[in-house]
Amino acid sequence: MQRLCRSTPSRPSCASGELVPEHGTAEGAVRDCEIVMRLNPSDLEAPRTPSELREFVERVRADVRANRDEFALGMTKRGLYKEFLDEVLALCDFAEAEYPPDHTVRLVLGNQGYDALVYDLNVNEVDRLEFARPHDGQFTSESAKRVVAVGVGLMQAPDHDDPLGSLYPSIDRTAQSKSQKDYGGVTVVFSLPVPPPLASIAKHFNRQVEEIRALIARNRFKAKRVVLFVPPGRVITVQDL
Repeated sequence: MQRLCRSTPSRPSCASGELVPEHGTAEGAVRDCEIVMRLNPSDLEAPRTPSELREFVERVRADVRANRDEFALGMTKRGLYKEFLDEVLALCDFAEAEYPPDHTVRLVLGNQGYDALVYDLNVNEVDRLEFARPHDGQFTSESAKRVVAVGVGLMQAPDHDDPLGSLYPSIDRTAQSKSQKDYGGVTVVFSLPVPPPLASIAKHFNRQVEEIRALIARNRFKAKRVVLFVPPGRVITVQDL
C-alpha cells in the first residue's frame, strides 16, 4: 500500500537516503537550474576517519537542505549525488559501526570491483568494501520526483508483522547476482535501506532480519567476507572465509 507523506525538515537517518529541504519545495529546479553541483570527485574520494566522514556527510546535507537547486539535484540523484546517496552514506554508517576510530576509509569511484578502501592507523590497507543496497528503485525514484515537484513523497506502509517483506525479491536478486562475481579480498556489505524499527514491530523486524540473512546465505560468494548491515550499527556475518 502507498500513501502520500508530506516531507518535514527533520533530520533523516543515513539509512533512509533522503535529503530534506529546510523550506519550500523545489518544483522545476531540476528543469531550470544548470548542473553545477557543490560536490566533486575529490570531495567524495578524500580519506577520512569515521568521525570525519560523518562530519562531511552532515555538512553536505545541511548545504543541500538550504539550497533549492542542490536539493532538486540531490533528490533525483543527478551527477555525484547518486554516489553520495548510494555509497557515501552506506560507507559512513558502516565505518562507524565496524572500524576503530583511528582507521581511515576512502571511497573509490569507478568500476574496479569494490567501492571503498579501509586503512589502519599506519596506513596499511586492511579491507576493501563492496556495497549492495537492495531496494525498490522505481518506487524510490517516483517518490523523489514527487518531493521535488510538490514537497510530497510516497511512503510504503507494510503490515506490522511484515515490515521488511517488500525487500525480499530485490535482496534475493542482488544476492544471486553478487554470487556470480569474483570479489576476492573484498568484504561484500548488504546494507538494509531502512531506519531502526519502532518498538511495537521490533520482534517481527528482527525475525525478518534473520530470514534475510538466511536468504543471502543460500548463495556461495567468492569474497573475503559477506555481512548484512542493519542500520544504525548491527553487522551480521553471512559468510566468513
